[in-house]
Amino acid sequence: MKRQNYRIWLALILAVMMISLCLPANAAEIDPDAPVSLTLNVKSGSDPVSGMKYSIYRVADADDFPNLTVTSEFAAYSVSFLELDTNEEWLALAETLAGYVASDNLTPYDTDVTDSDGVASFPNTTDPLEHGLYLVIGETLTVGNKTHKAVPYFVLVPYVDETTGDPVYDVVSNVKISTEEIPDTVDRRVIKIWNDGGAVLFRPPYVDVVLICDGEPYETVRLNAENNWRYHWQNLPAGHTWSLIEYVPTGYTVLIRLQGITFIVTNTKPVIPPPPPPPPPPPPIIVTTEPEVTTVIETITEPETKPEPETKPEPEIVTVLETVYIEMEPPETPDIEDPSPPSKLPQTGMLQWPVPLLGAAGLASTIFGVIKIKNRDDE
Repeated sequence: MKRQNYRIWLALILAVMMISLCLPANAAEIDPDAPVSLTLNVKSGSDPVSGMKYSIYRVADADDFPNLTVTSEFAAYSVSFLELDTNEEWLALAETLAGYVASDNLTPYDTDVTDSDGVASFPNTTDPLEHGLYLVIGETLTVGNKTHKAVPYFVLVPYVDETTGDPVYDVVSNVKISTEEIPDTVDRRVIKIWNDGGAVLFRPPYVDVVLICDGEPYETVRLNAENNWRYHWQNLPAGHTWSLIEYVPTGYTVLIRLQGITFIVTNTKPVIPPPPPPPPPPPPIIVTTEPEVTTVIETITEPETKPEPETKPEPEIVTVLETVYIEMEPPETPDIEDPSPPSKLPQTGMLQWPVPLLGAAGLASTIFGVIKIKNRDDE
């Protein structure tokens, strides 16, 4: 009995442990009214970079991240914030929007210039800093014969620490920039990629792209099948910030990423999910009506039968044979002497008393014999 109780308690403990493992941990909720800040630590290698201007642009409300509500300013662009699973995809989207920011000369949410420690802090000119997803863009900085180039990227303010699960309201971003010597000239390329499931017949015959230099349009190029949807700029002046924008064809979104000196422009046709199938029709309503039952009582009248007249049983005819003794006189016979007298039945008047006595003696002998045989069988 004790062993059985032990097993029951052990099973209950294991069940509780399994249930506790299956329950989701409650993540800390972000206080939408908490004040926030953003600090950039900008370095080239291990050396802080001073005098570099950074601008931030509020792209979306993100207190319910990963659910984003894009601001009206950036919702006008044919880009998609959905299905961005890798850091590379997020950087490509940042590069794409940075080109439109430069081309359309959008006003930044806030700006700051790195100090001698390479630090830029927000809020700087705009107070307070709102919660949201920010696009961070640093301007190219030329010092002597070297240029410091920053890569556009996104930063979430505030965010939830994946290790502790706690919200972080004072965000610190360590920015690594590239530094290279200023060449005499630079080259840039553009390549168009279609992500539309091979629907060649539905593509536009051409797409126009614009090369941007320091926020100003430099040259517009038309890409089509004749130039294999690509173009190469050679001997561009060095020491400038080069970016690219596209006039996005209708029905497509665009993503532009810079790999080396090549802008890769990807146009994606959003997959429109087929409409959900209509709900199945409700099952037919079957109304069962019982047929009206009519009870018919049939009266069967048997024909009147007249009682048969009593018939008297015919008298049984018994034939009675009557023996009639006729006394006849014996015929006269001649006198013949007979040596033996004739046998005669006893006639009335003869002697009868020995008969009962002899019968009783015989019965007694029979009873005695039966008793004798029974006693012998018992022995």
